[in-house]
Amino acid sequence: MDANVFLSSLAQSVAAIAGILAAFAISRLIADQADFRAKKARTRSLLAESRLLADRVAHTSFGWYSFRHDLQMIDALERALADGATLDAEELFRRTPFSPFTPRESNFNQVLDLVSYWRGPLAANMLKSYNIKMESISTTAMADQKGQQLREERQVIDAVVSDARRHVHSCREHLADLRAQSQSSSAVIATIVTSVVLFYVGVIYPLSFMPMRTGEQISFSALTFTAFWPLARSLRGVMLAVPTVVITLAAAFAIFTTRYKLRYRASELDELAHFATWDAYSKFLVTWEENQAEFKPPVAA
Repeated sequence: MDANVFLSSLAQSVAAIAGILAAFAISRLIADQADFRAKKARTRSLLAESRLLADRVAHTSFGWYSFRHDLQMIDALERALADGATLDAEELFRRTPFSPFTPRESNFNQVLDLVSYWRGPLAANMLKSYNIKMESISTTAMADQKGQQLREERQVIDAVVSDARRHVHSCREHLADLRAQSQSSSAVIATIVTSVVLFYVGVIYPLSFMPMRTGEQISFSALTFTAFWPLARSLRGVMLAVPTVVITLAAAFAIFTTRYKLRYRASELDELAHFATWDAYSKFLVTWEENQAEFKPPVAA
């Protein structure tokens, strides 16, 4: 095969492949730029919403509600035990709707202590104390007023919890999306590097040896780097150096843009990761999430 035909065909074929890869990388880079701007705006919006939600949660009376609601539940348990309830502590615990914002283990220990007092040697004293308390209890109107206050506060809390659940889910999804984009950027950089290497090796290098003498056969010694450097300092080498420099600068700019310009601030990502957890808002919400799992009372030793 004529050397000129071979080198020319090789250069054209590799140039086509490098061009396809470069076109893919460029189109992906343009798409990533638009996506980056949208996600950056979304990140800042979520952070602003997170700060407002954290302030809203801080002004919600989780502690006040949980304390008074659990007091009502303890009163109801005492009433049941005073009336002679025979259920064990575990069953009483299951049937008592304590506040979802207090630890289940703490509530269970309260029930366990209450049952042991009422069914132990101090049962008579407990009944006497209970009767005295019932005689001095507030009027029905006051009890109804307290119950209404608790119901109203629970409605406020439920609205806050619903908004917090939705927001934390959005933060987690968005954070996963941002981390996935970094993998996409690595693929774009790899594509750019591959296309540039193909351009150097498969296009510039073969063209630097052309034209060869008609009928000359291809030999390894004629295509070595030793034979290449004298040609690179010729006019032919200077002409080939121009597209080489242009392609190199374009690739370097694309890689720089992908690697450094299309990056989110580490501080924003850390803050978003923080707001994607319940700890960022309230310890009561952490307890609420833990209470979603089924509670298994500890086995007595």
